[in-house]
Amino acid sequence: ILRDAFPNNQIPANRLSPQATFFLPLYPLPNSAGSNYLYAPNRSNTADRFDIRLDQRFSDADTLTGSYTFQSSDTLTPGRFPQNGAVNLDLRKQRLSVTENHSFSPVMINEVRLGYVRSRFLRTPQGLGRNYTVEAGIGGFEEHSREFPGFPGLGINNYLSFDPNAF
Repeated sequence: ILRDAFPNNQIPANRLSPQATFFLPLYPLPNSAGSNYLYAPNRSNTADRFDIRLDQRFSDADTLTGSYTFQSSDTLTPGRFPQNGAVNLDLRKQRLSVTENHSFSPVMINEVRLGYVRSRFLRTPQGLGRNYTVEAGIGGFEEHSREFPGFPGLGINNYLSFDPNAF
């Protein structure tokens, strides 16, 4: 079915979805020649890691071995647009082990091992603290939006999409 073109080739405002128009101010305008948008954010990653091992021989019958491992990294990954925010990943792992060996005789040994592992994984999504889905009036995501507020993934044909919430 052929229809008449809209006046001035523009869709009237009353025909646009209010959910879609909510996000228009967040979509970046061209900032370079040729009506292009250029944005090249830096991803940062800071990492620390070390291992320690101790061995102690008390006698021919008694030895003690211990080790400790530490790993920490903090990674910031920007979204495609400054308005999209960034995802921050904070990771910290620790491992401790202790082994004691006692030889009672050439045929009888006692070995005691203790181990401890601790891991922390914190991922902070972009747009945290603001519930864009509810603010825009997009229905059907009430429970999800309540538990995981942030920026929804938006796909726009022939344009870059907004990155979704990290969760």
